[in-house]
Amino acid sequence: MEDIIGRLLELERTDRELIRARKRLAEIPAELTGKERALAEASAALERLREECARLQADLDATDLEIRGGEEILARYKKQLGMCKSTREMTAIRNQMKAQQVWIDQYVEKGMALMQELEKKKAEAARLENEIEAARVAIEEAKALASAESSELQRKEADLSESRERIAAGIPADDLAVYESALRSRGEAIARVCGGGTCSACYMRLPPQIHNLVLLKKGLVTCPSCGRILTP
Repeated sequence: MEDIIGRLLELERTDRELIRARKRLAEIPAELTGKERALAEASAALERLREECARLQADLDATDLEIRGGEEILARYKKQLGMCKSTREMTAIRNQMKAQQVWIDQYVEKGMALMQELEKKKAEAARLENEIEAARVAIEEAKALASAESSELQRKEADLSESRERIAAGIPADDLAVYESALRSRGEAIARVCGGGTCSACYMRLPPQIHNLVLLKKGLVTCPSCGRILTP
């Protein structure tokens, strides 16, 4: 019986390594997918920033046109002012000039605000472009590393699977079924009996007859609480 327990312990060590290898193999594509999703989101954000910059530039160009048009009107008023023949006429034109200047100043203020916002968006876009380029480089490096790691894990998985088959072949079918059932349900199949007759996995104090059966080593004994195979 000790030989069977020894084989089961060896099988459990192999299964743990196999589980870790398979888990890591499943994690690698997910990690790459996460990086690529983040890159796609950043690229979409950059495109939105570029569209916003284009809109702001169009608004700024339109504002500049309004300012130039307003300044042309103001220049005409100035010419008219030099040709005035009465104080009343001069006063009227000056009032028009003052109103026109207020209108121009409002557009100048609007243009300055648009320019500040545009520069801010351009700076954000430049920063994001650098981050995206760095992310692209990092993803390519990650893909190369992932490919190498996956190849190594696949080789390891194949070796472990072969070892598992070899070990399992030396274990009676009934004992192997008990082991695999415990492994599926608990994630680990074997637990030791601690001092005082306690299961090391679930910490249940074992009935004396169960503890004695474990010590006799005449057959597989499972914990009444967690179902794991007990070893001294």
